[in-house]
Amino acid sequence: MTTGAGEYRFTPQTCAVAQEGAEYDIEIEGPGKTPDGEPFWLSFSSTGNELGVSLGVDKPFDSSTRALKAGQHISSPFKVEVAGKQVRATGIELRRIEDQRDTVAVPGPSSLQVDCGG
Repeated sequence: MTTGAGEYRFTPQTCAVAQEGAEYDIEIEGPGKTPDGEPFWLSFSSTGNELGVSLGVDKPFDSSTRALKAGQHISSPFKVEVAGKQVRATGIELRRIEDQRDTVAVPGPSSLQVDCGG
Protein backbone atom coordinates (compact mmCIF):
# COMPACT_ATOMS: atom_id res chain seq x y z
CA MET A 1 0.00 0.00 0.00
CA THR A 2 1.39 3.38 -0.99
CA THR A 3 0.65 6.42 1.16
CA GLY A 4 1.99 9.95 1.46
CA ALA A 5 3.91 8.66 4.50
CA GLY A 6 5.59 5.82 2.57
CA GLU A 7 5.13 2.16 1.63
CA TYR A 8 3.18 -0.21 3.86
CA ARG A 9 4.39 -3.62 2.68
CA PHE A 10 2.36 -6.72 3.50
CA THR A 11 1.92 -10.36 2.54
CA PRO A 12 -1.65 -11.40 1.73
CA GLN A 13 -2.76 -14.49 3.68
CA THR A 14 -6.27 -14.19 2.25
CA CYS A 15 -6.65 -12.93 -1.29
CA ALA A 16 -10.02 -13.83 -2.78
CA VAL A 17 -11.41 -12.35 -6.00
CA ALA A 18 -14.85 -13.46 -7.19
CA GLN A 19 -16.86 -11.91 -9.99
CA GLU A 20 -20.62 -11.62 -9.56
CA GLY A 21 -22.07 -10.27 -12.81
CA ALA A 22 -20.37 -6.93 -13.45
CA GLU A 23 -19.28 -6.57 -9.81
CA TYR A 24 -16.34 -8.06 -7.92
CA ASP A 25 -16.29 -9.41 -4.39
CA ILE A 26 -12.73 -8.99 -3.13
CA GLU A 27 -11.42 -9.83 0.34
CA ILE A 28 -7.74 -9.33 1.19
CA GLU A 29 -6.00 -9.74 4.57
CA GLY A 30 -2.45 -10.09 5.76
CA PRO A 31 0.39 -8.95 8.03
CA GLY A 32 2.96 -6.35 7.16
CA LYS A 33 5.31 -3.60 8.29
CA THR A 34 4.87 0.17 8.25
CA PRO A 35 7.56 2.39 6.70
CA ASP A 36 9.22 2.61 10.14
CA GLY A 37 9.04 -1.16 10.80
CA GLU A 38 5.98 -1.39 13.04
CA PRO A 39 3.85 -4.51 12.48
CA PHE A 40 0.30 -4.17 11.18
CA TRP A 41 -2.65 -6.26 9.96
CA LEU A 42 -4.39 -5.14 6.77
CA SER A 43 -7.98 -6.00 5.87
CA PHE A 44 -9.70 -4.95 2.63
CA SER A 45 -13.26 -5.51 1.42
CA SER A 46 -14.49 -4.30 -1.95
CA THR A 47 -18.14 -5.02 -1.16
CA GLY A 48 -17.98 -3.03 2.08
CA ASN A 49 -15.68 -0.45 0.47
CA GLU A 50 -13.54 -0.70 3.60
CA LEU A 51 -9.81 -0.70 4.23
CA GLY A 52 -8.35 -1.12 7.70
CA VAL A 53 -4.78 -1.21 8.95
CA SER A 54 -4.52 -2.23 12.62
CA LEU A 55 -1.21 -0.86 13.90
CA GLY A 56 1.00 -2.76 16.34
CA VAL A 57 -0.55 -6.17 15.61
CA ASP A 58 0.17 -8.77 12.96
CA LYS A 59 -2.66 -11.29 13.39
CA PRO A 60 -6.38 -11.14 12.62
CA PHE A 61 -8.65 -10.33 15.55
CA ASP A 62 -5.78 -8.92 17.66
CA SER A 63 -6.96 -5.66 19.19
CA SER A 64 -5.27 -2.36 18.56
CA THR A 65 -6.12 1.12 19.80
CA ARG A 66 -4.45 2.64 16.73
CA ALA A 67 -5.47 2.15 13.12
CA LEU A 68 -5.62 3.62 9.66
CA LYS A 69 -9.03 3.34 8.03
CA ALA A 70 -10.65 4.35 4.76
CA GLY A 71 -13.79 3.79 2.75
CA GLN A 72 -17.34 4.92 2.33
CA HIS A 73 -18.17 4.93 6.07
CA ILE A 74 -14.90 6.56 7.24
CA SER A 75 -13.80 9.07 4.62
CA SER A 76 -15.02 8.60 1.04
CA PRO A 77 -15.51 5.65 -1.33
CA PHE A 78 -12.43 4.44 -3.18
CA LYS A 79 -12.29 2.98 -6.67
CA VAL A 80 -11.44 -0.71 -7.24
CA GLU A 81 -10.13 -2.09 -10.53
CA VAL A 82 -9.48 -5.75 -11.35
CA ALA A 83 -7.37 -7.16 -14.19
CA GLY A 84 -7.21 -10.95 -13.89
CA LYS A 85 -5.90 -11.53 -10.37
CA GLN A 86 -4.42 -8.02 -10.07
CA VAL A 87 -6.40 -5.78 -7.71
CA ARG A 88 -5.87 -2.03 -7.52
CA ALA A 89 -7.69 0.43 -5.27
CA THR A 90 -7.21 4.15 -5.85
CA GLY A 91 -8.57 7.33 -4.33
CA ILE A 92 -8.03 5.98 -0.82
CA GLU A 93 -8.41 8.71 1.81
CA LEU A 94 -6.90 7.24 4.97
CA ARG A 95 -7.81 8.51 8.44
CA ARG A 96 -5.72 7.82 11.53
CA ILE A 97 -7.90 6.50 14.36
CA GLU A 98 -6.72 6.38 18.00
CA ASP A 99 -8.80 5.01 20.87
CA GLN A 100 -11.87 4.83 18.58
CA ARG A 101 -11.59 8.55 17.74
CA ASP A 102 -10.97 9.96 14.28
CA THR A 103 -7.83 12.04 14.62
CA VAL A 104 -6.23 13.22 11.36
CA ALA A 105 -6.15 12.55 7.67
CA VAL A 106 -3.05 10.69 6.50
CA PRO A 107 -1.22 12.64 3.77
CA GLY A 108 -2.20 11.21 0.41
CA PRO A 109 -2.99 10.15 -2.10
CA SER A 110 -3.00 6.50 -1.08
CA SER A 111 -3.45 3.39 -3.20
CA LEU A 112 -3.35 -0.39 -2.82
CA GLN A 113 -2.09 -2.86 -5.40
CA VAL A 114 -2.16 -6.62 -4.80
CA ASP A 115 -1.43 -9.66 -6.95
CA CYS A 116 -3.88 -12.37 -5.86
CA GLY A 117 -2.44 -14.81 -8.37
CA GLY A 118 0.26 -16.25 -6.21
